[in-house]
Amino acid sequence: MAFHNWETDVRPMSAILRAWRDNHGWSRAQTAEALRVHPAALNAWFDGSRTPGQESAIRRLMTLIDRAENPEW
Repeated sequence: MAFHNWETDVRPMSAILRAWRDNHGWSRAQTAEALRVHPAALNAWFDGSRTPGQESAIRRLMTLIDRAENPEW
């Protein structure tokens, strides 16, 4: 997996969440756990019916999780 800055990705949140989950090979439940959000909220983000109130913070968290897992980035 190559480094991706989720904060600057211009795609909708639902698209970047799917890409991020797929990059990690996680289930939706694992993705919700990693982001520390309720699975129902994550499901709404995935289907695009809602976006996180703090979308920029979630995007930053996704980037930081990737960097923590891959310190060479």
